Amino acid sequence: MNTNKQKPYLITLIKCRVVENESAHHQCIWCGEVNKKNVAHIVSRKLIKSEHEVNKLKRSVCTTCNSFFGNGIEDWIFKYTPVATWANQVFNKAKTLSNLRYVPNFIWMDSINEWLVTNHDYVRDLLGNQLILNSKEDLIYFSGHLDHDTPELATKIMNLIEDDIMDGRFTTYIEAKLPDNFSPRAFQYKGKVIVLGRTQEALARLLAAVEQQRSKNLRLESHTFPKIKDYHTHYSWSIKRYLKLCSKIAYEFLTLMESDNFCKNIEFSSFKYWMLHSNNYAKSTLPYVEGKGFNAQGLLPKNWLSLVDMSDAPETFPILISPKKDCHCIFIYEVSGYLLFNVQLFNVEPALMIVAKNIKLEHIYYIEYNFIEDTFNLYTRPKSFNKLDNQSKYDEFIEQGRTSNNVACAYFMDQTPPTLFC
Repeated sequence: MNTNKQKPYLITLIKCRVVENESAHHQCIWCGEVNKKNVAHIVSRKLIKSEHEVNKLKRSVCTTCNSFFGNGIEDWIFKYTPVATWANQVFNKAKTLSNLRYVPNFIWMDSINEWLVTNHDYVRDLLGNQLILNSKEDLIYFSGHLDHDTPELATKIMNLIEDDIMDGRFTTYIEAKLPDNFSPRAFQYKGKVIVLGRTQEALARLLAAVEQQRSKNLRLESHTFPKIKDYHTHYSWSIKRYLKLCSKIAYEFLTLMESDNFCKNIEFSSFKYWMLHSNNYAKSTLPYVEGKGFNAQGLLPKNWLSLVDMSDAPETFPILISPKKDCHCIFIYEVSGYLLFNVQLFNVEPALMIVAKNIKLEHIYYIEYNFIEDTFNLYTRPKSFNKLDNQSKYDEFIEQGRTSNNVACAYFMDQTPPTLFC
């Protein structure tokens, strides 16, 4: 972000301690109802190594709303998106990417010159049973199961797959972003058949081949188990779901830093309605090859996204950036009455949200979780954005912010105008 010739701005923040306040009304900060409260983890436990008291709200979120975010937002993200893989890589000591059972994964096999679908839900049957219509329009059978090493057993299983197809006992998966040379096939998963390919036409060719019993040239292929770097995964992604996850984190930390009364301000009404009721989630597919990255420019827009009218807003808003590495970074601040959430998790670009207007916030808040050291630190400073012209002093402060837990630094540049987001 800091790529133009404009000198960066710099702020320093001081470490602070906070405790959760409780109003006399006992209302949930989200729905406003007086429902049963429970312990709400601000940052999901799947994004941290261990429990931290500073990461909990014990009296401000009701059971219903806490379950809504857990089941409706976090569960989907931690199954189908790259966030789940990053969390597994950082926090899972066994280094097994358990989330991959929920996303399509593919391995290239030189021995048969084909992509194979992987099955992470059952390690013994990693590659599964697959009936593939190859480039020569021949049906071949591949078994990744160690016990299926006889032609008789292979034929029996292949016939079962064919029977399920002929009787219509299968589901379909069509995805144009599958590898260009991906052959359509029937894949057996937990005894059920999934027919998958790049196009509807490819699936039709496969079904026609099965119907014509063109499986005379049965081949039982040997196999090896490639390393994770050879996997070709297809994640799902939903910008709205991810923005809600980040906004939930920032709003609940705002409750901790200010109070639940502050967060019951009527100016938050449209934001809370969007969080709880705007459930039309468009999603996309993200092809990913280890070492090559996503087949996309990025996961999020690079400008501010606003939930409120911006007719009287400043032309630009500053984006705060921490020089720290290996951290989840949450900035909460107000500019000209507009409340800004700036949240970065793992390698995802910062989620930049303008969630309310006519808000007066006296401080800038910064919450930092170091997922290597497993530490939470909270910082604050009076609201001000001052330009630091001395470059050597700038470098000195940045180094101090990298090495000290008592002081944090952030730098920023003025950015492009915000965009209205629905």
